[in-house]
Amino acid sequence: MLVLRVISGLAALCLAAWARPAAAGELPGLAPFFARLGLLEGRGDFSNGFDVTGNGWSAYGSAVIALTGPADQDGWRIRLSGNYGAYGYDTRQTYCQLSAEEKKQLNGTNFSSLCNDISNDPPQGAARERIAGILAPHGMELIGDQIIAATPHRVTHYNVGVAPGYQATLGALILKVYLGAAFEQQDVLPDDASKSLQGGFWGAQSGLEAWLPLGDDLWLSADGSYFTGTSAYGAAVKLGFRPLSWLSLGPQLAAFGDADDVSGRAGAFLRFDAMGLETTLAAGLSGGYRDETSTFGSVNIYRRF
Repeated sequence: MLVLRVISGLAALCLAAWARPAAAGELPGLAPFFARLGLLEGRGDFSNGFDVTGNGWSAYGSAVIALTGPADQDGWRIRLSGNYGAYGYDTRQTYCQLSAEEKKQLNGTNFSSLCNDISNDPPQGAARERIAGILAPHGMELIGDQIIAATPHRVTHYNVGVAPGYQATLGALILKVYLGAAFEQQDVLPDDASKSLQGGFWGAQSGLEAWLPLGDDLWLSADGSYFTGTSAYGAAVKLGFRPLSWLSLGPQLAAFGDADDVSGRAGAFLRFDAMGLETTLAAGLSGGYRDETSTFGSVNIYRRF
């Protein structure tokens, strides 16, 4: 958590410094501050964002420092990264097949007689609607001739990592590759025996970033990552059209997964280059935990210093 707080604090400091006007005689912004100290000017960048879906949210940030020269040139670099978020999901059980004690623990009420009635004579029409109304306040629903009980779970998670990397230019393609170590923590409430990823996980974390201009007005970007601790992966691709020097827009696709889940996204983005910031807004459809589909929205701010 300490590394994540440091990254978030640096990001907040940078945004505050860039946003406020300079007082008389004061050097504006953060880049001149580093220049005054003779440190890092032109050698690094910050990227920070926030992401929200129908059942969860995530905040993330990273800081990259070029070790052998300016950040826009090939060479070695190091990246600090972190994220924190939460999401929810339900587990479902066939209530009528639970023991009397399990039923009592689940909702404090025993519907054994109702289970028998449904099994012997499945309700129809108004009778079915009446039973559904009885079950709903207890987090249960009637599906076919079964009473299904849903238990809501909440997962909070964070990941912190540090990775050296290298930037290489291959013709028009700019490629950045990272390989380092990371730690991830996942906490589930209430406990879910079917979810294997609970607790803390150490592992190697890799990353790939690619940028390819396609003429004067088009560009393609792709990002990928993998964390061995939870078998987590992510991949995203954007195709951008630049109608104005300060504006890009286009479609984007993404896929995510780990040892417990897989999901995907499809949407569109707008990217603005203004006031020294690169701001990206995106929205679309997301396939969430255990195939729950929802919308998503995200904002990302990138700045070189």
